[in-house]
Amino acid sequence: MMGCKAVLTGLRAELVRKMILAGITFENQAETKEALQQTLLGMFSAGFEIISIHTRAA
Repeated sequence: MMGCKAVLTGLRAELVRKMILAGITFENQAETKEALQQTLLGMFSAGFEIISIHTRAA
């Protein structure tokens, strides 16, 4: 989607260590944050809004 930003949060330290050892990185693809609360506070203070998209079942 255009205008969307990927943010990864809440990754356990054990998983992060394994990702680093495996050479997995999200540097240019997603922002990483320590906790969901930290992420939401930062986004709300930057003026982001939460929107809800409802779809109907066919």
